[in-house]
Amino acid sequence: MRLLFPTDFSEHARMSLDYAIHLATILKAELHIIHVYQDIRPSRSLTSLKDILEEDAKRDMQTLLKSLADDTVTSLFIKTMVTMGDVVDTVNAYARKFDISLIMVGTKGTSNANAVLFGSVTSKLISNTTFPVLAIPLNASTTLEAGQLLLADDNKSFHENMGIKFIKELSDSVGKKINLLHVKSKADDQQEDEDMDMIKLLDQNFGELIVIDGADESMEIRKYVQNHDVALLIMIKRQHALFERLFFKSHVKEELGQTNTPMLIISE
Repeated sequence: MRLLFPTDFSEHARMSLDYAIHLATILKAELHIIHVYQDIRPSRSLTSLKDILEEDAKRDMQTLLKSLADDTVTSLFIKTMVTMGDVVDTVNAYARKFDISLIMVGTKGTSNANAVLFGSVTSKLISNTTFPVLAIPLNASTTLEAGQLLLADDNKSFHENMGIKFIKELSDSVGKKINLLHVKSKADDQQEDEDMDMIKLLDQNFGELIVIDGADESMEIRKYVQNHDVALLIMIKRQHALFERLFFKSHVKEELGQTNTPMLIISE
C-alpha cells in the first residue's frame, strides 16, 4: 500500500505529517511525500525563477527528511519528489502513476482560532479527485485506536470501490469495526434496505448501526462527532448529496475545522 502526503513545508503541514507517519506505520505502507511549486515569471521578464524555486524546494525537502530521522520512522519506506506544476493536477497524476491508496492533506488554520477552515487547495483536491482523501485538522489525535471509525451514511446505494477497500483494510489494521451513522428523516421509507446494503458491503468490518432522528443531516452529524469519541469521520462524496451540503457550507467547514477529528472522504 502507498500513501501520498503533499506538503508546502509549513509548520502546519509538518504537524499533519506526524499523523500521516502514524497512519503509514499502522498500515505498514509506503509514504510518498511530494512538494509541488509553481513557476514564477517576473513582470515583463522572460527569465523564470524555476531554478531558484527548485533548489529551495529540494533543500526544504532534505531538511524535512532530516527532521524525520529518528526511531519512529526508520521502519518506513519514504519516497520524495519535488516538481513544478499545478498542485491538484500533479497530485492526481502522481497518485495514478504510483497506485496510491490514500492522499493525506492538512486543513488550513487562520490567525483567528475560531475560524479554522479547509485550505483552498485541500478543498479543490477533494472536489477534483477520485482517490480517497484524508483531511487532517491541526490538532488531530495521532491515535486512531482512541475512538470510533464512523461512516456517515447518506442513505443511497453504494458499491465496492477503492475507497471502501481502503476503509476495510484500515479497519483490519487498527482492529476496530466501522460504525454506520444514519440520520433518519420522515421521508426515509427505504432507510432499512439502504442501510442493509452498506452493512453487507462492509461485511465483517461492520460494527454498529447508529440511527438518529433529525431533519438536518449535517447538523446531526456535527453534534454526534462533537459529543462522542470519533477517531475518524468517513464521508461519501457525491454530487448534490449529503457530502456537498456538509462540506461546502462555509459555516460547516468552520465548525468541523475546530474539531480534532480527521475526515476521510471517499468517492462513490
